[in-house]
Amino acid sequence: ARRRRAVTAAGIGTALGGALLALAVLAGRRLTVAELPGPVDGPAAGAVYDALTETLRTASWLLVALGLAVALVSWLTGRYGRPPRRRSAEEPTAEPASKPSAEPGPPRPTRTRL
Repeated sequence: ARRRRAVTAAGIGTALGGALLALAVLAGRRLTVAELPGPVDGPAAGAVYDALTETLRTASWLLVALGLAVALVSWLTGRYGRPPRRRSAEEPTAEPASKPSAEPGPPRPTRTRL
C-alpha cells in the first residue's frame, strides 16, 4: 500500500514539475520580449524565443501528461484493484510443519559461545 502511495506521489510530483517548467518558459518569454531595446521588433524576437524553446515546452507538457497518467493508474489500481483474498473457515490457518529428512549426512559443526 505504501509503494502505491509513493508511485502516486511521484506521478503528481512529476506533473507539477512539468507544469512549473511550462510556467517558467512562459514567464521567461514575457520577460525577454518585454525588455528588448527599442529598435528590435517584438514579434520577431518572440518567434525566435518560441523556436528556441519549442522542445522545452513540448517536454514540459509530456512530463505533465506522463505524471498525471502514472498517478491516475496507480490510484485506480489501489482503489479498484483485486480485493484481498479472505480465508474461508474450512481452510487451515497454518500449514503442518514438514518432517525433517532422516537421511544421514555429515555432522553439523556446533557453535560454542565464549
